[in-house]
Amino acid sequence: MDDLEGWFESFSKQISSFRIDLEQVYYDGWDQYAIVGFEVRETPTLRSLHNQINRELKEFVRDPSAPYDGDEYRFHLTIELGEVGRFNPYKQFYESLPEKQVALSFMANHIALLFYPHEPIVPGSFICYKVLPLDDHNHH
Repeated sequence: MDDLEGWFESFSKQISSFRIDLEQVYYDGWDQYAIVGFEVRETPTLRSLHNQINRELKEFVRDPSAPYDGDEYRFHLTIELGEVGRFNPYKQFYESLPEKQVALSFMANHIALLFYPHEPIVPGSFICYKVLPLDDHNHH
């Protein structure tokens, strides 16, 4: 964990704050779970950071990939996810929205190190281990 923290600290210092644009609300479901979130507009900055993380994590973690990682990854911001039974509040919320398109944006000023301590991985079982500010003395 010490090596990973060292990498995370130096990684956060290489990145300047950057803008994230949210384009529309989405809904998805699988097994007994459902999710509502925002689709994030892909930018070269996001894609290169994603690829750099996947590449560099291999030094510290046996297998850093998630089932949806790599080139197929689609950037998103989760609003809520969880288990559903006969009643699905996530789908109900999504379907109740009169407008799915949004024009929202924000500046990413921090980066978080999250991990799943237990197998199997289930939604909501991750731990937010550390949050660091991005380097703002290094504007692109």
